[in-house]
Amino acid sequence: MVAAAVVALLGVAATVWTVVRGRLAQAHLRVAQTQLAQLERGLSAGRGLSVGQLHRTTEAIARETTAARRLTQGPVFAVAGRVPLVGCPVHTTRSLAVAVDDLAVVGLPAVVTVGAALRPAVPAVPAGAGTAGAGTGLLPRLAGVRGSIDTARTALEQFRQRAARTSTCGAIGRLVGIQEAVAQAWRLSAALARTAQMLDLAGGLLRR
Repeated sequence: MVAAAVVALLGVAATVWTVVRGRLAQAHLRVAQTQLAQLERGLSAGRGLSVGQLHRTTEAIARETTAARRLTQGPVFAVAGRVPLVGCPVHTTRSLAVAVDDLAVVGLPAVVTVGAALRPAVPAVPAGAGTAGAGTGLLPRLAGVRGSIDTARTALEQFRQRAARTSTCGAIGRLVGIQEAVAQAWRLSAALARTAQMLDLAGGLLRR
């Protein structure tokens, strides 16, 4: 009797622990995905963010995604994700946290590096004024970030594939709010198609 009560109590505690951490992870993901979408729109529109601003923004996004990933780690969360039906939102939250964190930590810095290379070069200084501040051609700048182009393209494609495979968990997904998180990931994936086109263009220029 006592043993059964202890087991039941542990089960309740594990459920509460999973729900609370899952909700916290979803909150971090909402913030990160909103920031990612805003950054993508800014880059696509050619807004004049400085390199420093871009790096600060990517670091802020990575803090959110890393926090979400940490909250969904551990054996309790992993086991909860395998429970039939009710485990779907847990598994989806965990999958989204990993997908968005990989994008933010690996792909986003590479995208920012390529974006900085695509910015207009500093005009060359007049003859006799020295070489400091002289402009650099687009192709040499892109050649210098070739590795970042490949990294960013791979990371974006991986995220888009993961987002496409993510389940909304049906009625229970609506109940716990996971459907909106998945929908947000799908919207972000669609928006990142524009960034992928930019990367394809940059890669194409290097192949000429």
